[in-house]
Amino acid sequence: MRSRRTRGTLLGIAVAAVLASAAFVAIGVSHQPGASASRAAAPVSYTTRAPAAHAAVAKVAPENSIVFYAASQAGDPYCYGGGGINGPGPETNNSSEPGCAPPAVGYDCMSLAQYAVYQGTGHAVALPSNGTQLKGVGTFIPPQSTEAADVSELKPGDVVFFGGSIDNYHHSGIFAGNGELWDALDDNIPVGAAQFSAVYSDYGDIFDGAYRYSSDPLLSVTTASLPAGTVFSSSGKAYSATLHAASGYPPYTWSLVKGSKALPGGLALSYKGVISGHAKAAGTFSFEVRVGDAGKSPAQQVARRTLSITIRS
Repeated sequence: MRSRRTRGTLLGIAVAAVLASAAFVAIGVSHQPGASASRAAAPVSYTTRAPAAHAAVAKVAPENSIVFYAASQAGDPYCYGGGGINGPGPETNNSSEPGCAPPAVGYDCMSLAQYAVYQGTGHAVALPSNGTQLKGVGTFIPPQSTEAADVSELKPGDVVFFGGSIDNYHHSGIFAGNGELWDALDDNIPVGAAQFSAVYSDYGDIFDGAYRYSSDPLLSVTTASLPAGTVFSSSGKAYSATLHAASGYPPYTWSLVKGSKALPGGLALSYKGVISGHAKAAGTFSFEVRVGDAGKSPAQQVARRTLSITIRS
């Protein structure tokens, strides 16, 4: 079920919305589980706070693709009915929704989870759009007797559900670790990091459980070392070596990291990951390479690795 909120007494739920400027936003809202789509006229107030308040989220489980893809959409607007497995979309009420007026595109809670899981499982798992669960797919993590016990059972990348039952939930998010989740909460609240405890309380302490799916590892440079070469003028041998990466979505694009030390003189790195040329001088040369997958920013996966080449005279 796609959650809608009726604003009343502030419950003080803190949401960190990671915007392009890396600013975070704390917002107070409330929810009545099962309420209609009516809204109070009073606007939500915004106050900025230091990014350090939720800096830990960016460091959680870097190997987890589901978390990566949820976090990659931070700052996108809340759009009821918008978005899905392939990315953000317009709201579906044919009206100018607060924070999502056309031509804006974004997510609601369910579509954010759909996107993160679909992309993070290599397009293997497409979550339903009707508030139910896929049968026989993933591992169910049942609710425990207390909130603390619930959190202790969760791992980054788990899809968490609130406010109803596991097959008829009112709200969902992607657990990020450190007691937080990536979420699309409500109008005027961009996708961001929310405190699990605040969302838990906001939905009447009703936690429906979670589902865990096998997440693809993030993109990485798998080349650990490069072969030595010789100075071309003395050996007559050209140098050639190919870099390799794993995971993410090929084709990959390679480059030297900006500001990195240079390759040995006479060698160059192609965008396809081939280092080749006629080495001019002996020595050991260290440099840092960067590989990006075929995803589009901000959902492009990027990896770096420092390597070295020894050129012998």
